[in-house]
Amino acid sequence: MIQEKEKITKILNSLKKLEKKLKAIPSNFDIKEEKLKNLKNSLKTAKNWDLSLLKIETEENIIYNLPYTSKVAKALIECFYTFEAKHSFEGLKSGLKISQITHHAFCNVPVVAKAFKNTERRTDKILFYPATKLETEKEYTFLKLKDKKDKILIEIAKVYQDIALKNLLLYKIEKIEIKKDLVTIPNNLEELDLATIKAQALAISKEESKNKVPMKERTAIYRENHPVDSYELLTDSRIIKNKDKIYAELVTEEGEVLKYDFLFRERPVAFTIFGIGFEKEIGWFPAAMIVNIFKRKDVLSKKSSPEEYLEKHTYHLNGKKLQANYKNLYLKGIYGLDKIPSLWSYASLTANKGKLNITIPIPIQRKMYSKENNEFKWQRTKPSSIAKAVYQILGTEKIIYKGEEIYLPGKRMFIEKELINIKEPSWLEEGLNLIKVSVNAYKVLQALKRGLDKIDSTIEDKEELTEYLKVKEIKTENKKGKG
Repeated sequence: MIQEKEKITKILNSLKKLEKKLKAIPSNFDIKEEKLKNLKNSLKTAKNWDLSLLKIETEENIIYNLPYTSKVAKALIECFYTFEAKHSFEGLKSGLKISQITHHAFCNVPVVAKAFKNTERRTDKILFYPATKLETEKEYTFLKLKDKKDKILIEIAKVYQDIALKNLLLYKIEKIEIKKDLVTIPNNLEELDLATIKAQALAISKEESKNKVPMKERTAIYRENHPVDSYELLTDSRIIKNKDKIYAELVTEEGEVLKYDFLFRERPVAFTIFGIGFEKEIGWFPAAMIVNIFKRKDVLSKKSSPEEYLEKHTYHLNGKKLQANYKNLYLKGIYGLDKIPSLWSYASLTANKGKLNITIPIPIQRKMYSKENNEFKWQRTKPSSIAKAVYQILGTEKIIYKGEEIYLPGKRMFIEKELINIKEPSWLEEGLNLIKVSVNAYKVLQALKRGLDKIDSTIEDKEELTEYLKVKEIKTENKKGKG
């Protein structure tokens, strides 16, 4: 009981610090732009959130509840609109479609919701000024190396984590056995050229398997275990962080605990970039780009089932799976996606021998610093930059831009010949700052929810919390308290 009280006190102290942090976020923005009014109001509402135990009096009884965060978080995120490319195979005009975004209360990730305008409506161009980034999923790559006679055994564990809730979403194990004389293992493992070694092992393994070389005589062997996405196993598995180290403990279906203590790489693989957008008919609006660089196990089905690869992005929801649709593959090879203002258009792509037909947004112009003029100027995006990004995602070097098929590496002229001439509003910088602090408030609400969930799972009778928290009385005629 003493240990439980200490645990609750520790969590509540953290929550009180977060509450102070939320209230310290500035909210006095003198921006008259109509489409930013809702965001300003939602930010003020979020700042008024307080850590009080809710005492709900109904006609029959009294209920104690922890304060809700999802309602105010949802109000913040729904002020933003994302743009997604739509292909004409849907029977509608191809182009960029603007849709409202929302979030799921459990996952705290933005997803596409209802359309801004009619679904038939598309636009050719959207101007996007990025302000800040909200990471929603991270990939951790752990390594384990062993000597095996004349071979080196490299074990790779890739672990995917929901950043908001710190829950594991999936892990997969790859194993490489390769002759020592074919690889160079540096003293500093962080300098290991893992991509080259893996590509080499895959090629040799495939060729030797084809030629039926006996296992003992093989130069390289590559094995990939089926990805683990079992809710029970992932709940027991964990990524542990301390001041100096990040390591993983992964539970297998056989109940074995695999430990990895060397983190080779970590990177965000799903995030949303928030900023301000402009479209000729809509005008200025709070904008968001939902970016998925890597799709966990869905990427494994890319070759066999491109439709599944395109459509499915799965999160865990109390043991069940929540599926959100992400039809867009944004260009991960374009530098400064979250920092450089860009003018976005769209292009059609066909890959995987014609099985994968999609439309993706592409940045045709960017606001870059010009040394010659000593100022920021709008410049055309080099096709070679787009080509690199397209190839990274889909392995193709061709796009159809406004009806014209372009082989990007060989295209010497710029895709968009005319530079934009948009007069930036005087409030733009202040507007971008409003976006930053609003997303920061959303992150604080995520952390608050995480702590409140821990308390909720620890204490069954919430009335016990009256000795820790101030009480807010809510009278209602309903028999149940509402969130």
